[in-house]
Formats: sequence, structure tokens, C-alpha cells
Amino acid sequence: MPKRLTDIDARKVMISAGLTPLVQYPGANKPWKSKCRKCKQIVSPHYSSIQSGTGCGVCAGKVVIPEMAIKLMKKANLKPLVPYPGGRTNWKCQCMKCGEIVYPNYGDVQQGDGGCKYCGGTYVSAEDAEKVMFAAGIKPLVPYENSGTRWESECLVCHKRIYPRYNTVKSQGGGCRYCARKYLDAEDAIKLMRGAKFEPLEPYPGSQKPWKCKCLRCGKIVTPAYTTIQGGQKGCIYCGGKKVDPQEAYDFMVSKGLQPLEVYKRADGPWKCRCIKCLKTVTPAYSAIQQGQGGCVYCAGKKVDPDDANALFLENNLKPLEPFSHTDKKWKSQCLKCNRTVYPTHHMVSQRSGGCRYCAKNGIDFTLPAYIYLITNNELQAHKIGIGGEYANEDRLWDHTKQGWTLYKKKTFLTADKALFVEQLLLKWLREERGLPTFLTKDQMPQAGWTETVDASEIDLPTIWSKVEELSKKRVKRR
Repeated sequence: MPKRLTDIDARKVMISAGLTPLVQYPGANKPWKSKCRKCKQIVSPHYSSIQSGTGCGVCAGKVVIPEMAIKLMKKANLKPLVPYPGGRTNWKCQCMKCGEIVYPNYGDVQQGDGGCKYCGGTYVSAEDAEKVMFAAGIKPLVPYENSGTRWESECLVCHKRIYPRYNTVKSQGGGCRYCARKYLDAEDAIKLMRGAKFEPLEPYPGSQKPWKCKCLRCGKIVTPAYTTIQGGQKGCIYCGGKKVDPQEAYDFMVSKGLQPLEVYKRADGPWKCRCIKCLKTVTPAYSAIQQGQGGCVYCAGKKVDPDDANALFLENNLKPLEPFSHTDKKWKSQCLKCNRTVYPTHHMVSQRSGGCRYCAKNGIDFTLPAYIYLITNNELQAHKIGIGGEYANEDRLWDHTKQGWTLYKKKTFLTADKALFVEQLLLKWLREERGLPTFLTKDQMPQAGWTETVDASEIDLPTIWSKVEELSKKRVKRR
């Protein structure tokens, strides 16, 4: 059997643990009133606990002496107003700094986490919270709840109802999202849109989202964003020319003599139409017609239908021997009168100044002398180059004179071949090197010859004639 523990042996264990027993040994598992030599506090540990390695409960922080608790609280600037309630129970105290009544628990204060919540910034009184709000230009409309709850208020600047949080106003110094331009009132947005001639058709969706509106200028439905209008942009894609109403585009094309054959797609893309005048199919761009350009390339003489070209040659007793290429390119053909192979251009035949050079009667006989001429028209502000036969039945110069043209100079060559050669080189120089396009239209020259015209403001007569003299020195290239 184990030896029974005596009072003397038990005392030795207690003394070695820093505890002086004040009464006789009561038993291993009973409280033994003792005094801690370190903290000088009277404690009652069990012998068995001390034997297993524990010590003074006060020194270990497991036992709280009310007097020590009060001392600790006062050290943390807290004056207890009621007896010690326990380590984890709220303890009514008065802050010795700000005078506020607070309820920290001893355990938190002991660990350094507790204290006065007012002085620590974790709590604010309703009165102090209102002072902060008023200082920021905000008037609270309901009682204060806590620092993180939205607080219904009125901005004293713009007088709008707002819901800032106290901690946000305290930390950032602001509060009204309208004055800070972080938020837009729907009524203000509508007012701005109406000022820009837009009538909103739906509730305000947000500053950067499309907003369905009616343009009060053109009456169309558009979807500009509020920020776009606020930034000074027009907003209406129709008034701004970025989009075209299909029906308006259709009516516009018809007014210009073009019947659309397909639905409108885009302003700068080809639009298949039928010319109401010549009934040919063309593909002009809506934007080009709107800018004043011609619609039908055939009526404007910018393009020739191969079938029309063949018909013209046959009418002038010329049978084409190769496919049609270009109006100014020599076109290999057979004269149906003399059966010779000739090379007139479509342009020359269409202007009644070309055909079979061997059979020419009303036009130019290419075996006889001919001249090149330069004429001008002050009213039309244009110059024109051309050729005529010295012995031709038709006087081209006279035809032009009757229409208000004046002769500047003319130069005669031994054959019409040379006159035509110089004319073609001159036209190439004017179009390609000088970059001068045909100036007049077919309607402006009923006597024909409009394709040889240039803008008089772009080049003067002496410059053109100087080039004629230069080109006259070149030899004719034979085919």
C-alpha cells in the first residue's frame, strides 16, 4: 500500500511552489488556504493541482481578485461604478478621460483590447455624430443608429435627400454624392436632356447607359448616353449625319432620278438603283449623291454601256472587231462602206468627230488637212480643246461660237492624223499630269464636246497653247 501523505510532506510541495499554507493539510482534492509569496494574495488551490505543476491562480491569471481588477481598470482610465461582476461580464464604469459611461469587461481590458469605446474611436455618441454631419454640410433627418448604417439626411448645399454613413463622412470629410458628382439625380438628368432637345421616353438608366429618347429636332427615336450629351456632343445620330433613315434615303434617291432596287444598307456603300432617265442599273453611294455628285455614270458620260457603244458604231457604219474597252481607247473596227480596218475611239464617234477616216464626209477626212483649236467661254468659266477638218462639211468652231465660245488660237496640220495625235496627247497631259478633270457636263454643251473641257480657274490659255506647240513637234505613232 502507498505511504499516507503527511502534513509536513504536503507543506514541502506547497512551499516549493511558492505558496505558504495557512491551515492544516485538508486533503489532496480540497481547497487549501495559502498565501502566494509572489503576489502576496490569499488563494486556495488543491494540493493535487499544485503537485501536477500548476501554481498560483492569481499569478496565472485564472483567478481575479476584485481589488486587483479595480486597480487594473483604473490603470486603463476606467473607474468601476459597481462591484466586480466577473472576467467576461460587462462592468459598468466611467471613463476618467471623457466622463462617458461605458461597459467594458475585465478580460478584454486585461488583454489590452478593451477600454473606453468613445476615446478609442469605436463608438460615437448621437450628439457628436450629428456635430460631425453638420460640419460636413449634412443635416440628419432620423436618429443616429451606428457608424456603419446609412443615415437618412439632407444636403445643406443642394438640398437633396442622401443616405451617407457616419464613418464615411468622418474619414473622408464628404457625404453628398450629388455635390461630389458621384451620383446624378434623375430629375437633373432629364432637365439636361430636354435642354439639349431630347425628350426621355424611359426612366433614367445611368450616366453611361443608352437612354431611349426622342430627338426634338428631327423627331426620330435615338439612344444617347447622358455623359455624351453632358460632354457637348450632339447625341442624335440622324442630325449628326452618322445614320440615315431608310425611307428618307429612298425618297432622296428618287428625287435625284434614281430608283433603288434594294433596301438601304449604309451611306458610303454601293446602292443598286435604276436610272429613271436611261433605265440602266447603277450602284452609286448615298453619301456621294448627297454631296452633289451625279448618280448615273452613264448619263454623266463617265461610263459607257458596251451594248450602247456597239450600237453607236453600227449606226455610223462601223463594225467592232474586238470587245469594247474604254471610250478614249482606239477600237479596232471595220468600215461597212469601204471595208477598211480603222481605229476610231468611241469618244470621237460619239462627238461626231470620228469614224472611218477614209469615208468621212460630214466629219473629218483623215487624208486631208485639219486643225486643232483652243476656245474659251467666260460665262461657263471653261476652256476647251478640239479638232476640225479644213474641208469638212461640218464646221465645229462655228457650232461652238453659236453657243458663246470664243476662239483663242488654232493650228493647222497637213493631215487630221496629226491633229488627232496632238489632241489626244494634250488631253492626257491635262487629265493625268495636271490632274484636271472634265469640267462641264453633257447638258451644258448641247453641241457636244464637253469631255474636252477644263476649269478656267485652274489653268490659263497661254499655258495650254504652249503645250500644244510642244506636242506638235512629236511624230505621229502609226499602228
